[in-house]
Amino acid sequence: MGNKNISYFDANGTTPVHTKVQQAITSSLQHYGNPSTSSSLGLKTSSLIAESTSTILSLIFHTTTGTLLYTSCGTESNQSAIQLVLQNWKGDGIPHVITSTVEHPATIKYLNFLETRREISLSCVKPGLKGSVSPGEIISAINDKTILITLIYAQNETGSLNPLSKLRSLLPENSEIKIHVDASQAVSKVSCGIQEGGGLEGCDLITVTGHKFGAPKGISALWIREGFEVRKVEGGGIIFKGGGQMSGLRSGTENVPYIVGLAKAAECCVTSESGEFYASIMKSFREEMELTLRGKVEFVYNCKSDTTGLPNTLSIGFRGLNVPSSKIIKMCEVKGLIIAAGSACETGKLSHVLKECSVEEEVGGCTLRVSCGFWNDVEEGKRGGRILGEVVKGLKEDE
Repeated sequence: MGNKNISYFDANGTTPVHTKVQQAITSSLQHYGNPSTSSSLGLKTSSLIAESTSTILSLIFHTTTGTLLYTSCGTESNQSAIQLVLQNWKGDGIPHVITSTVEHPATIKYLNFLETRREISLSCVKPGLKGSVSPGEIISAINDKTILITLIYAQNETGSLNPLSKLRSLLPENSEIKIHVDASQAVSKVSCGIQEGGGLEGCDLITVTGHKFGAPKGISALWIREGFEVRKVEGGGIIFKGGGQMSGLRSGTENVPYIVGLAKAAECCVTSESGEFYASIMKSFREEMELTLRGKVEFVYNCKSDTTGLPNTLSIGFRGLNVPSSKIIKMCEVKGLIIAAGSACETGKLSHVLKECSVEEEVGGCTLRVSCGFWNDVEEGKRGGRILGEVVKGLKEDE
C-alpha cells in the first residue's frame, strides 16, 4: 500500500494493484501490435493473450479447457453470460431464469430489465438466515421453461457462500439448464475450480473480476465451458458490435496489457501455495480483529457461519447505537482505518441484501463490512479492531 499510515480493509470493494502485476503490465506495453493482425508484432501480442489465457485457466479454474471471454468489468461479463444463454432458447413462449434476491445489482437489475421487456420470466429465491441460498429451493423453482440458473458465489456484502458444487447433480437427468456463477468475490479466497470436487464443479459460465484480486479495474473474464453451444452472434458481438474479436463474441481490440495483468494476478494470489497462504492470513486477520474488537465493544454478526463463508470478510452491527454506518466509517478514516458498509445507505436503512437475510433494522442501519486482502497482516487486524472499538465505544458513551 502507498500510505503506511492507512489500514485499508475494503478488499471486497476493490484491491490495490499488486506490485508484480504493475511490473507485468508495464513490460507488456512494449508489445504494441494489434493481435488481430498477422504481422510479427501482432503475433507477439496474440501470443501474450494465449499465454495469459492458459495461466488463468490453470490457476483459477483448474482446467485446460473452455473459452475465456475478456470483458471490461464484472457487469459486462455477467450480462454477456445471460445473453449467451438466452440466445440459445429454442422453445415456445418466454424462457425462465432463476436467481436469488441477494445478487449483485449487475445481475438482478439486468434480469429485472429483461423481465419488464417480457424477454424472460424470473424467479428470485430468498436466502436463509446465514445468507446462503438452499439448493433445494433452487430446484423447487425449476419449471419446463427454465433455461438458466444464475447465482453469486460469494456475497460481497455479507461474505456468505452459496453451495454450488453439487447443484448440477441435483438437476433433472439430461437437463439442458445452464448454470452461471458470479465468482467475482471468490477468487483468491475460496476454490473456483471446475474439476471434480472443485468449488464450481458442473457450472457452465463463470465470471471473475480482476480488481478483486490484485489486477487493475477494467478487466474481467467470463469462462465458458467446452461444449457450450455458442451460436453466431449477429453484428460480431454479444453487446458490442463491430469487428468480431474474441471469436465473434465481443468486438473491440483486446486490452492486452490488462489481460497480462489478470494472469499475473492469478500467479500472485491464486496458486495453490499463495492461495492457501493468503486464505490462512485472511482468516487469522479476521479472528484477531474480532477478538480485539470484542474486548472493547459488543457487536452482532450478520450471516455468520462457522463452516462456510469468505475467510476475509466480517459483517457486523451494533445494538443500541443510533448512528448510521457512514458516520462510523468517516470517524474511522480520520484515525487511519478504511472500512465499508456494504450497501447500507446514509440514512441508516437496511440494504436490500441485509433485509433479505432478515437482519434486524437496528443492527442493519449501523452495519459495517471489514474485508482484508493480500496486503494485510495479522497485526493490522489487531490495530483495526482497536480503532473501530474505540470509535464505537465513544459513540455509545456520547448517546
